[in-house]
This record gives sequence, structure tokens and C-alpha cells, in this order.
Amino acid sequence: MRSVSLRLGLHEIPPGARPRERHGGALAASELQFVALVEALELTLLLADEEPEKYEGAAMRWHVRCAQETPNVELRASLTVLALLAAVPVQSRSGPRFG
Repeated sequence: MRSVSLRLGLHEIPPGARPRERHGGALAASELQFVALVEALELTLLLADEEPEKYEGAAMRWHVRCAQETPNVELRASLTVLALLAAVPVQSRSGPRFG
């Protein structure tokens, strides 16, 4: 089985990486003036554990932001990232939401 890592800017996120804890828990993004893409991913992944009902929407928003901010992103790479976000285990998942 091949190991895949995601490279964003100068940061590389190894397979199985979990978000860093900040000050004993997640630092609310609303408290920050700017959240870099990598830190936004960390906060998104924290939601999978801490607020699973918010994870799916946050993951979709992060994916859109990643595609917009990553120069020359290829479709296959974008789809791979989306698939990895969808594979993140969350405490509870509701059915598909549309609209």
C-alpha cells in the first residue's frame, strides 16, 4: 500500500496526521485575524472529533478554499483531497444533506 501526503505551500501533512492541540484545545478561528490554509485544515479536522455535526460543511468549505488558493491545482489532486476529507472518521454522521 502506497503512502500519500498532501503538500500545501511549505507545509507537508503526513498520512494519519492529526491536528495540533492549541492551548489545550481548538483555538476558535473566529478569534484569529487570518487563518492560513494548513491551520484551517487542522481546525477542520478537529471538528471531526469535537463537533462532528459541523465537520462535513467545514470540510467542503476547506476543499473549495484549497482549490482556489493552490496554484495550478489539478483535478485529480483536488478529487484526492476531497476523498481524503470524506474518509475522515467522525463520531456520528447524518445522511446526505442537499440544499
